[in-house]
Amino acid sequence: MITFILAAVALIAVLAVVVGIADAAGRPAARRKAAERRERWEARRLSYHGPSDEGWDED
Repeated sequence: MITFILAAVALIAVLAVVVGIADAAGRPAARRKAAERRERWEARRLSYHGPSDEGWDED
């Protein structure tokens, strides 16, 4: 029983390392996609509402 628990903990640790490496490898592509999505969203927002006045509450 103890062997099973140790094997399960080891498997979880190995999976955590593998997922971390895979996430780090795909991160630049995900950031690029997010930046492109945000640019498209900002362009649509400007076409619907015009330029924003984000400094309206600053003294």
